[in-house]
Amino acid sequence: MPERTDRVQFRDGGWYISTREHPLVGPYASEFDAQLNASKLVSQLAQADPETKPQTTIQSFLADPSTRPIDPQATVTGKPPARGRVKQPDTFSRFVGWIVRRVRHNST
Repeated sequence: MPERTDRVQFRDGGWYISTREHPLVGPYASEFDAQLNASKLVSQLAQADPETKPQTTIQSFLADPSTRPIDPQATVTGKPPARGRVKQPDTFSRFVGWIVRRVRHNST
């Protein structure tokens, strides 16, 4: 199945997965988490029984603790995420920022 480049979007302070069946699934704390879970969701939708409604597959995806967004109510209700619920940048993002600052400092 071809990858969609616009499946992951940043809105209202969080990362969301966009699908045909459900406008926004999320928010996730980082773009990486959203991309990883988008791949899992697409795989589950592709492997689902043709008799099963896509909404049912998405609801079971959201019920799984390993794929659950940081604010599952935002997915269900379509409301923006609650303030203060989006985590700070993950360790990898902080590490990359540190490297960039270090390279800039050493090049001057």
